[in-house]
Amino acid sequence: MRGDLLLRSALVLVTLAGACWAAFAQVRGPVYTSQSEPAPITATIAVPSVRANRDSLAAFTASRNPFRADRRSASMPFDPAAGIPGAVAAPSRPARPTPVLAGILLGDIPSALIDGIPGSEGTRLLRAGENAGPYRVRSIGNDMVVLQGPDTTWTLRLRRTFQ
Repeated sequence: MRGDLLLRSALVLVTLAGACWAAFAQVRGPVYTSQSEPAPITATIAVPSVRANRDSLAAFTASRNPFRADRRSASMPFDPAAGIPGAVAAPSRPARPTPVLAGILLGDIPSALIDGIPGSEGTRLLRAGENAGPYRVRSIGNDMVVLQGPDTTWTLRLRRTFQ
């Protein structure tokens, strides 16, 4: 069994060597045994006497769709605004709340009136250090409040009215 395998391997190698030698002989050209060199081969290339217009060549090339294998136009027109048919849209991020400072009550313990806190209807009255859902009031000043969320910190300022 091992002898058959060696014999087949040797036969494959000899066949490959012969094929390589034949290919090399064709690339190299004929072998001359005489001392004289062969006459050089002169080739003539037929050049058309009429030159084509560049615009017509471009139109001809574009009409053939050189970048398509079947040389035909696409079955569906390209519309970049339409997106990819059948593609799943990327999930949109939830809208961030926009808290608004409605007012500040100054006194022994200052408090802030804040609108737009998620999960709360209307205006919430919060003191420094209190939480409203995932939001925490860090500090309260004379005209500003620092509100910290899970990923953002807002500095809310009182709106000034023009007199």
